[in-house]
Amino acid sequence: MEQERWQRAFAQNDKKFKELFGVKKEIFLQMHEILTAAREKRRRKGGPRTKLSVGDQLFLTLQYLREYRTMEHLAFDFGISKSRVSETIRQVEDDLIQDGIFSLPGKKALSFRGCLEIKSLKI
Repeated sequence: MEQERWQRAFAQNDKKFKELFGVKKEIFLQMHEILTAAREKRRRKGGPRTKLSVGDQLFLTLQYLREYRTMEHLAFDFGISKSRVSETIRQVEDDLIQDGIFSLPGKKALSFRGCLEIKSLKI
């Protein structure tokens, strides 16, 4: 079986992974656990199956937020439609925010919806 995109990226050393995706591996795994639980909850309620794994959905979202890649490019790379890319990003952000560990600034500080802040500091 072919290795998923996020697993290939995860094979990078810690420093390179954080440099590429803006989060440490531990944070990525924490996000992955939250998204896996949310996906299972939706499936029990009869939610649709998705083409991408939870890890690749998170990987796609981090690429979008970190690299400002267009949804067109992400759709091409992941083999899904542009609208599915948009839905995936929104779902990943919503699931992470609803869990309560990750959050967005308040309404006054945030002028538009859909911005999960990921900071990276160069040392």
